This record gives sequence, C-alpha cells and structure tokens, in this order.
Amino acid sequence: MTHTEELIARLRDTASRGVSSWGDLQQEAADELEALMNAVAAEREACAKVCDEQASSAYWEGADVCADAIRARGQA
Repeated sequence: MTHTEELIARLRDTASRGVSSWGDLQQEAADELEALMNAVAAEREACAKVCDEQASSAYWEGADVCADAIRARGQA
C-alpha cells in the first residue's frame, strides 16, 4: 500500500467514526485524494503506453525501459 493509499484509508476510517462536519471534511478529502491518485496513475499509464508504442514500432531503442521506469514510479 502506498503512502497516499494509507492516508486515504486513515481518513475514511476516522470519518466513519463520527457524523460531524470534521468527518464530512475527512471523507471529502479522502475522495479528492483518491480521484487525484487515480488521475496521476492514468496519466502515468498513458505516458508508458506511448513508450510501448515506440518500442513496438522499433522507432526508439530503449522505449521498453522507459515504459517500465514510468510504471515503476507508481509503485513507491
């Protein structure tokens, strides 16, 4: 689990314990973080796919390494 995923889980857990304005804000923050995390992951994958396409067309030697490096950035 990444740091961001842990933060989202903690926010959701805390928000579920209380029905207050603070809990609502925490739930909203978790939703926003999750949406942002998903958008970044989608963009990372789109960039990696460009490298994959370059590698498959033999246009750019080393594109497969580039794609792997881009995808690996999401694992930390």
